[in-house]
Amino acid sequence: MTSEMVDYLFDLNGYIVLKNVLDEEHVAQLNECTGELVKLERGGTLGKLYNDAGKYESLGTIIRNAVEGGEPFERLIAHPAWMNHIQRFIGRSEK
Repeated sequence: MTSEMVDYLFDLNGYIVLKNVLDEEHVAQLNECTGELVKLERGGTLGKLYNDAGKYESLGTIIRNAVEGGEPFERLIAHPAWMNHIQRFIGRSEK
């Protein structure tokens, strides 16, 4: 997909979809962690995670602060598949 199309879709939708960027092992690790997170009751906490579904009951489980759910989630923060997009959309930070 061209960068012009990516820019257009991001502007239109507010997000872009990156397909096939996670390997099967990473997806399995995320699924394992997620299995524990969805067991949280409304308003429940697990470390720094909490289920905020009380306000949005019809949506089911809403986990806030999911990056605190473990290392597989942390790897998503600066995943190489999307860092170039982020740097292009918001600009490169100077260090």
